[in-house]
Amino acid sequence: MAVLSFLRILVLNYRLTILFMCIGYELFLL
Repeated sequence: MAVLSFLRILVLNYRLTILFMCIGYELFLL
């Protein structure tokens, strides 16, 4: 059940997750 709720949060916040991934990738390139 905890895994399903975690996946649901990821799906709802997939834009935010992508945004954080892009920011982390740019910081890594710097």
